[in-house]
Amino acid sequence: MEEKTERKRVMADTYMEEVWEQQAIKNWSKPLHNFGVRQNAFNQSADRRIRELESENLRLQAEIRVLLQRTEELTQITKRQKERLRQEENRNREIFGRVAAQMDKMQAEMNRLRLSTQLNSNAIDRLLLQGETESDGELETVESQTKEQIAGTKDFGESVVSTEEDLS
Repeated sequence: MEEKTERKRVMADTYMEEVWEQQAIKNWSKPLHNFGVRQNAFNQSADRRIRELESENLRLQAEIRVLLQRTEELTQITKRQKERLRQEENRNREIFGRVAAQMDKMQAEMNRLRLSTQLNSNAIDRLLLQGETESDGELETVESQTKEQIAGTKDFGESVVSTEEDLS
């Protein structure tokens, strides 16, 4: 890049001041000579400013390259994080799906137990109302059925706890 700018550079001195003063016969006037001197000063100032801008341009280009590399790195990091997030979301959906299925099973079992309990308590109420007409054998049968249902409820509670432990 610097080689190209060196080739494009023109002489800052377009008018040699010494040439005019060394000439015995002045081919141009003093105002034209003064204009040439001022033009030389302007050219040198412009050349100095151009070199400063070229230097600033090179510095900015280097900064842009660094920023582009950093942007690419950040883009790659973002892509990896998005992929991890997608994987986590899929995993969470799977876990929540399993939990929801277990909750549905548990709710169905609780509803069944409530109904069974209600039916048993209705049967017990009827037996108590009938009182003495019923035999003791039937009462024992109802009591044993109730105990079996209570035992089933305990087994269900243990299976829910074990299912929750499996999910963790």
